[in-house]
Amino acid sequence: MKRNLLRHYSVQQAQRGSYAIEFAMTLPILITILSGTIDYGWYFHVQMAVINATREGAHAGSQIRNSDVRSGASVGHIETAHRVADDVWTAADLPGQPPYFIVEVRGVAPDKDMVVSSVLPIMPLVGFIGGTPDFIQYEATWHLDDQSEP
Repeated sequence: MKRNLLRHYSVQQAQRGSYAIEFAMTLPILITILSGTIDYGWYFHVQMAVINATREGAHAGSQIRNSDVRSGASVGHIETAHRVADDVWTAADLPGQPPYFIVEVRGVAPDKDMVVSSVLPIMPLVGFIGGTPDFIQYEATWHLDDQSEP
């Protein structure tokens, strides 16, 4: 009887050791998946902030009326687009430098467009997994509401 109890106890101890070995073998895989998820999640979060700031800047810049610019009641298309894009980026409350915004008016009336381009270098949070892009680039184009010359 004692012999069976000892044999049963040693089998349980052997199984407990195999669980530890299995965990040690799967832990690097789990850490790799977790760090990749964190890096890509961070990349997509920052990418959405860049897209929102760029798009809102282009939209706000396209809504300015030239009659307001002439009367001095408002700043121009380009200044408004820069200001709004910077404000939206600041509201995102992300660490690091803001994107580099390039704002221009393209085309000839009646086909003038407000174009805002942005470029942001991005560093991964964990950096254990390669493959995330080094830059986020986005360009937003809105048709100007007011095509009259200032």
